[in-house]
Amino acid sequence: MKKQAGWLASSFATLVVLLLFAPASHAVDIKSGDWKVAISGYANAYEQLAFCNHGSVTVQGGFACQTPSNVPSRSGIQNGLGVGHFGVSASTVKDGWTLGGTGEIWSGILGGDGFSETTDFKSQGPSLRQSFVYFGNGIGTFKVGRMFGVFGSDAIANDMTLNGVGSAAVRGGGNSSLGRIGVGYLFAGFFNQIQYTTPDFDGLSLTGSVIQAFTDSTTTLTEHTVPGFMGKANYGWKGVVPGNAWVSGFLQRSTTADGNTSLTSSAVDVGARLDYSDLSLTGYLFTGSGVGTAGLLVSGIFSPVGSAPVARTTYGYFGQVTYKIANLKLGASYGACGQNLAAGERGDTLLKDNSSIIGGAYYTLGGVVTLATEWTHTISRNQAGGSVGDNSLALGASAGF
Repeated sequence: MKKQAGWLASSFATLVVLLLFAPASHAVDIKSGDWKVAISGYANAYEQLAFCNHGSVTVQGGFACQTPSNVPSRSGIQNGLGVGHFGVSASTVKDGWTLGGTGEIWSGILGGDGFSETTDFKSQGPSLRQSFVYFGNGIGTFKVGRMFGVFGSDAIANDMTLNGVGSAAVRGGGNSSLGRIGVGYLFAGFFNQIQYTTPDFDGLSLTGSVIQAFTDSTTTLTEHTVPGFMGKANYGWKGVVPGNAWVSGFLQRSTTADGNTSLTSSAVDVGARLDYSDLSLTGYLFTGSGVGTAGLLVSGIFSPVGSAPVARTTYGYFGQVTYKIANLKLGASYGACGQNLAAGERGDTLLKDNSSIIGGAYYTLGGVVTLATEWTHTISRNQAGGSVGDNSLALGASAGF
């Protein structure tokens, strides 16, 4: 698709994914001698209906009105924000170390009938989105391999549309909807990295990662002389109003093949969640340079002909409120992501911002299946101030173990 539990738990990685993409599910644990194997899976499908009055406005990079200009509506049974996956994590404790590895295959249900089959932003077909080893003791936990990113991870983990659809319903050329990706936060993504997380210090944990740097394929900045970096601080507390707050950052440098031109991409975010009885409130915002508005280094850089690439500045935010009544959760959220043109750039039809308001109802059966219905109104605005909007309805179910 265009957090963190106990860091020394033996099924750590599986728990992370379950929290992100199947909040109501639990891994199946199998013990054999000193080893524990955790098996997890997730699936969903939603009937999605999108309606648009296209008009004459063009927004390049807009999420609203994914249908062809002469088609006012589109229907499809597709994945929501979460994508189906199956994973195995094996772990053991030896000499005071928790040791293990995780592998997960992800693939959506699209394909055929004019819808291309993709996963993540750029990979085709089923993909090994997570494949890593982990080891830790009292000094913290290390993970090495391909795994979920650090920057922006808490934003998507607190997005209620993980059990739904959100923006960009029934879009072509993708294997999931976008939830609040690009209308509130950047997608944290799955990529190669070496990650370290400290032990829990009375609610405070720190995470840092050295990452394989991203490449914006639309530019000549194809080389990376040093890796990229991500970091996060997360603090959780209990009491009458429990919650958690976090801040994270991203930094990398890209260079042209001749080594003469370089550009730095960076971003920082801050967010918090508060819980009072059955009421939850979440607020989040980020700002960045050269990072794009949906996926890291996706359309975040302007490449003028005959001149050096220049970074666009971007921003995003969302607010969300949910309330539980027994097994039913009701929620509403509003958010946006936008960009400012780079120095010297012109383009009235280029994206200024995507925004959406989402209302949803989610009913959990036995802590395994979640029935969901959502209404989403998305607006895309161009640099000249013109806008186009659409409405979408979704009804479906998800299940995880």
